[in-house]
Amino acid sequence: MPTQLSGGGIRSFIAKHNIETGLVDTYNTYRPDIYQNFVGAYYNTQLRFIHNKLLSIGYTEDTLTFNRSYLICFYDTNTTLSHYFAFPTHMPNGCLFSLTYSNNFFYVSGFLNNAHRPFLLKVDTLGNKIFEIPYVIGASEANTEVNVPQSIIVTDSADILIVFYGYKEYFGYPDSHRKVYKTIMIKTDTLGHEKWRWIDTSNNGQAAYSFQKTSDGGYISCGSYIGYRAFNDTDDFCLNMPYLVKWNSDFSKQWERTYTAIDVGYRQGELYDVKELPDGCFIACGYYSEGSILGYLIKVDADGNKIWEKQYRTFEFPHTYVKHHLYDLDVLPNGDIIAVGEVNPFASEGYIPQQGWLLRVDSNGCVVDSNWCGLSSIEVEPYTSMKKNNELKIFPNPANDIINLTMDEFENLKMGNIKVEVYDAMGRSIQIDVIQKETSSFREMSHQINISKLVTGLYFVRVIDNENKPIGSGKFVKE
Repeated sequence: MPTQLSGGGIRSFIAKHNIETGLVDTYNTYRPDIYQNFVGAYYNTQLRFIHNKLLSIGYTEDTLTFNRSYLICFYDTNTTLSHYFAFPTHMPNGCLFSLTYSNNFFYVSGFLNNAHRPFLLKVDTLGNKIFEIPYVIGASEANTEVNVPQSIIVTDSADILIVFYGYKEYFGYPDSHRKVYKTIMIKTDTLGHEKWRWIDTSNNGQAAYSFQKTSDGGYISCGSYIGYRAFNDTDDFCLNMPYLVKWNSDFSKQWERTYTAIDVGYRQGELYDVKELPDGCFIACGYYSEGSILGYLIKVDADGNKIWEKQYRTFEFPHTYVKHHLYDLDVLPNGDIIAVGEVNPFASEGYIPQQGWLLRVDSNGCVVDSNWCGLSSIEVEPYTSMKKNNELKIFPNPANDIINLTMDEFENLKMGNIKVEVYDAMGRSIQIDVIQKETSSFREMSHQINISKLVTGLYFVRVIDNENKPIGSGKFVKE
């Protein structure tokens, strides 16, 4: 992930973490040697392991002369840069965005000239450029279309599939808030010859940040979908909605889902990465906003039905206008989820530089110890209206027939009916109780749940307020 550091220009950093502690084992920042004495940029857009090698792609730039080169970089196990391949762009802008590897060749896609000239670059393992082929998308370079090649994969037929996150932006009142998003797919052979193209033509638009193979031979993509709600009497306001699509092997849609209502407030969000789980479910990450911009995780079943969704922010930067984004995720062997992104405070909060952010949660989205922001281990919370020291107590634990729930004191918290949800280790809802409250606030809560019919195992409890926001969570063991 790139980050702005002191001294001018942009440096990229790579941090290697200990899985058990979450703390940094090694941490390196990068700027090209020839640019060390003045302002320059070294920008990574994607980091991947390929054949046990750590690779990144992006660009490097001398911001005085605007000479820019594409970069493919290789690192050792301590994240030290071992060598890199650089390819001049001959233009002041352009970047590599997506990378794959097949039969001793790297296939890399990027763009030139403000994303209006996407291309496919083929490079051998010695850094020799085999070809660089541009593709025309959009009417002209003078329009406002932006098409970023976010994903590139090798299909089962050994073809190369490039998937673009595209949008067309409309300027000028009353359309100043409008965009039309779209997904674009181009399939080529290994020589870069285009074989097939698909462009989304829906009215609202949909765009894919991540596009990946699935175990059934199909594909899963995530991104954003644009909806509109009234902005005033003469204008509409566009809202990004988290969006998932399951594709068949022939690239027809098996199902598609959006996960944010556009008729209540200004809730919106996007999904940047998605992974298939061993049980056929999917987990995705991104951001969600209702004023505050929060890290966002959502788990859905094989048909796209939501199992759970949660929002996260750091205690270190809890302010309303701090941006929390989660860009990439992975699943550990024990089922825990690791997501990485950034925490970016606004200038109004004082000068706080952009921070790299690592979030670790269990399979149900509950926060695991040893998360990380900047260079320190930090505390992270699911977004909630409760104070930090509120705690859901469950006893006895383990239990056979009955569990009791109590909560610490709440202050200045308006409450209506309260929902208590019990779900199993797979995230499936087992039981929901609704507690009627006649008063608008309370100082202590106590509730009993009969668990005699549950099978032996680990269970989780969530307490949700009348605005459907979590205000407490815990777990118990049924003996």
